[in-house]
Amino acid sequence: MPQQDAPAEGPSMSTEDYVNVRQIGKGAFGTAHIVQHKFYGCWVEGGCNLCTLVELCEAGDLAGQIRIRQPTSTHFSEEALQDMAVQLLSALAYLHSSRIVHRDLKTANILITGEGCLKVRFFGKLDGWTGAPAC
Repeated sequence: MPQQDAPAEGPSMSTEDYVNVRQIGKGAFGTAHIVQHKFYGCWVEGGCNLCTLVELCEAGDLAGQIRIRQPTSTHFSEEALQDMAVQLLSALAYLHSSRIVHRDLKTANILITGEGCLKVRFFGKLDGWTGAPAC
């Protein structure tokens, strides 16, 4: 699904703008669904519900991939681990350069697309900071 800019007006986007295919997960801060829609974005509904729409990560999360490999002692290759480390550190560098601290980084919050691209997920534990950026 190609990414397009979301409308500038948040209220113009709502849950009625997409079709719910199925629920794929539930956590302390909300639920995850597979949906069909024409763009990604986020909006507030009902004054207090933050809705986010992101691309599908077919491989699930890193915690699930580790769990799948455990019974057979199948390990990630060194090349795959190196690639994941570069992607994850690049994501964190971007967040920190934007003065954002994740506060809940764990394998369950690292999503993986079918092509192996990592996506850092946030569900409620982000903070900004006001001090000088770290060097």
